Amino acid sequence: MKDLETFYRENFGIQSQNLLDWAIRHTTVRTLEKGEPLIHAGEPQRKLCFLCSGVLRGFSVDKKVRTQRSALRRHPAMR
Repeated sequence: MKDLETFYRENFGIQSQNLLDWAIRHTTVRTLEKGEPLIHAGEPQRKLCFLCSGVLRGFSVDKKVRTQRSALRRHPAMR
């Protein structure tokens, strides 16, 4: 993946160096293996995640215990 400053500038139009520095300090880059969960059911979310490449599959269970699946692909603008 490109360096984080370029990522934030090109994808989000961030120009302020102070804001870029803040965003970079609070960014963790992770690579998941196939089948490795990003989020577990019931886990409180305190992070914002960006999918930079690949496919993320989501699963949820409704009140009648039916599994619903969805998939998310990287948006072409996210280089």
